[in-house]
Amino acid sequence: MTRKRYDVLIVGAGPGGTTLAYDLARRGVRTLIIERERLPRYKT
Repeated sequence: MTRKRYDVLIVGAGPGGTTLAYDLARRGVRTLIIERERLPRYKT
């Protein structure tokens, strides 16, 4: 089993979480987003 390591864990893939993840990943930071719902999801 291969273990993956991340520098940052972001809980929640809303607008703020995904923007932060995108910015960090562009800077070379190993980033993982955890979201409760499967994406894409229905939003009211």
